[in-house]
Amino acid sequence: MNILPRKEELLLKAICTMEDKPFGLNIRRSLFQLTGKTWSIGSLYFYLDRFEKKRILESYPLQPSQDRGNRNKR
Repeated sequence: MNILPRKEELLLKAICTMEDKPFGLNIRRSLFQLTGKTWSIGSLYFYLDRFEKKRILESYPLQPSQDRGNRNKR
């Protein structure tokens, strides 16, 4: 039986209850609303990468946009 640590559980809950697309800043805002605490971008992506390795979540790249300086969004 796999039990998720509390932070991973909160992150999944935040993602699953989002109405917007789950990108980094949107997830971060959702986590703040859920917990009242600010998560650093680094810790957020640490757990998101961990979820990908465990095959809990899957990410995909989007086309670069002007507002992001022509960088990809994941």
